[in-house]
Amino acid sequence: MNRPFSWGDGVFSIRVDMPAGKYTPLYEDEDGYYYQAPQKVTGRDTWMPLLIDGGLYFERNHPRPEKIYIIRGESGVPTTVGIGNRADLTLHP
Repeated sequence: MNRPFSWGDGVFSIRVDMPAGKYTPLYEDEDGYYYQAPQKVTGRDTWMPLLIDGGLYFERNHPRPEKIYIIRGESGVPTTVGIGNRADLTLHP
């Protein structure tokens, strides 16, 4: 991703700050692909600071990510959140 971006407000909902850098493929499910951020995702959840795993989620047959994912808690299960077309990125083979 070429530039970092933020989603949410951190007061009434979670806020995540997605870092710039190279996102690497990590998981695949029946609907798309999870690309892990180059470092932990930071942010806030109702004023509490976050430092969590996460990244971009590409739905199959979509050239740009319209979702991010975060992994919270002990379960290790990713949760996706729709962000629209906000990520500024360049895909490299």
